[in-house]
Amino acid sequence: MVVPVLSFVAAALILSCGGGGGGSSGGVGSAFTIAALAICLGSPPAPTPTPSPTKTHTPSPSPTPACSPIFSATVPTSGPTPTVQFNAQGTFTKPNSKKVIFFDATNAALWFSGGDPKLFTGKATYSGTPPGQWTGVTKGCTCIAAQSGGIESQTVTLGVATPAASCPTCPAALPTP
Repeated sequence: MVVPVLSFVAAALILSCGGGGGGSSGGVGSAFTIAALAICLGSPPAPTPTPSPTKTHTPSPSPTPACSPIFSATVPTSGPTPTVQFNAQGTFTKPNSKKVIFFDATNAALWFSGGDPKLFTGKATYSGTPPGQWTGVTKGCTCIAAQSGGIESQTVTLGVATPAASCPTCPAALPTP
């Protein structure tokens, strides 16, 4: 529980860093705040510096492309890999600006599951290793979500050894742990 909070604080500090003396910031710049959080299927994108001319001669990180949010997925309970991999992507905005950037928040996010236990009888666990990975435990359906910076993602209906299409719709928000 402490690791996601510390990861988010570290990410927030990195995002809040401004440029060096006399020059403009070649990176993310200051005063960006998280406006939305989306859960997407797959591993988080790897940050890759791309060479770009800057006054400090330090490569600027390439922008993270927007991911496609998902609303349902399936995870098995047996086999060689009874897991499903998600990533959480934050949409960050700068006040008084139309500038929007996307930033991987998978490590910083608090991941959780829930739903009415009468309707959602499946179970999947989140270990955090690797970040964003869920393991199918008990057949049925469950709901998962992520939270970062006080912003909650969409809920994702997770069919555990069950087709997600046969699961009830998850509530719009889950109680945070």
